[in-house]
Amino acid sequence: MVKKGLSLGCRLEQLEETLKFAQTAGVEAVELSIEQLQLIFNGALHPARTEMAVGILRQFPFEYSVHQPRSLDLRNIRAADAVNRLFSSVQEFCSMIGSRILVVHYEKESFPQEEQLLEQLLLKAANRTDQVVLAIENIEIERSSKVADLVRRLDHQQIKMT
Repeated sequence: MVKKGLSLGCRLEQLEETLKFAQTAGVEAVELSIEQLQLIFNGALHPARTEMAVGILRQFPFEYSVHQPRSLDLRNIRAADAVNRLFSSVQEFCSMIGSRILVVHYEKESFPQEEQLLEQLLLKAANRTDQVVLAIENIEIERSSKVADLVRRLDHQQIKMT
């Protein structure tokens, strides 16, 4: 079933007004930019801002997906623990709002040890919950076959390709 969707890149202070507009326009599905909502600080959800966002989002009947923040670099070996903490916080937010999809970027090919970290963090995240699918989005590389190969190699029901 095809749904009419909209990708939102608004701040928390504009969220309710933006969702009202989307509802008026007949939108059924909304992709949220967690980065634009400014809900995560130092890798953790900000309690008050998150509570406000969840309260607003629950007022609307949309099917939500969440787009990873740009700072979520799953190949950052030097900050692997911080990246994992950030990834976990984004997944937690997805669960809080009933989002079944978390869009994750596959941006570039990299060194084998970075690719290995990417795979480890994806599998760790996929095993954290069976409620959120990691939808790997192919951007900034020439062939989608690299992403398809990654998804096949990981062979996990919670990891798909967009």
